[in-house]
Amino acid sequence: MNVTNVLMTAAAVIIFTVAGCTPRLNVSPQVGILQSPEQILQKVKMKDRATEGIQGKAKVSVDTPNGRYVRNVAIIVKRPDRLRVDALPYFGTPDFFLSVKDGILKVFLPGEDHFYIGESSKENLYTFFRIMLDGDEIIPLLTGALPPNIGISCTLRGAMTENGYRIDSVTDGIVTSSIMVGLEDTTIRRMSLYDHDEVIYSVVFEDHRKLGDAVVPYTIEIDIKKPRKIHATIRYSQLQPMENDREGLFDLPVPEGLQPVIIE
Repeated sequence: MNVTNVLMTAAAVIIFTVAGCTPRLNVSPQVGILQSPEQILQKVKMKDRATEGIQGKAKVSVDTPNGRYVRNVAIIVKRPDRLRVDALPYFGTPDFFLSVKDGILKVFLPGEDHFYIGESSKENLYTFFRIMLDGDEIIPLLTGALPPNIGISCTLRGAMTENGYRIDSVTDGIVTSSIMVGLEDTTIRRMSLYDHDEVIYSVVFEDHRKLGDAVVPYTIEIDIKKPRKIHATIRYSQLQPMENDREGLFDLPVPEGLQPVIIE
């Protein structure tokens, strides 16, 4: 079996059907003494650890300065640095395969007989996935978790709002990021990253549902302001916790006879 057929088989493996409906989360608010922002952020990160890997289907819609892009994909995400995305065409075989592992992006376009390898930088991911975020940012966000740099080496400031508990990360008196936490389930509802007073990007997490021992958002909206204005919506379906035998899918093999194109 050649490499292309192996990829097609792998795509079939991650396109699966889940019977029934995933229950939406409905939890009564906790009553008690409000904790410090450090304690709440620690709880958020502890809950994040329960959502290290997910797999399922997604409809990805992205509005960019160059137009609107919509794709149905099979997706597997494993924090902190693993991603696999295969296009789900209406007819025929997949025409797009993408993997990220250890900071390395690989993309195979069978219809063009092109295979690309480069860093999982925001520029390279934008070229193929149309979302301008680094791999170490987009991968945790796709599971409803925080990027690794949030709440590190800074002062935390917390306050209750009508939408939840807000935690600001402050460095030298300047807010560098803020998150909104739903205290009833300790899930992240919104996150924003700032460059002084300007928003770099914001993420809204909605439609949280139980998934095994974890709680994940089934709708994620990413609004990027800099360096390009991009609005992306990811709507999941048929999500499952990631199965243990998926590690090999995060490293696309180069098809025999193809010379990879190295991208900067």
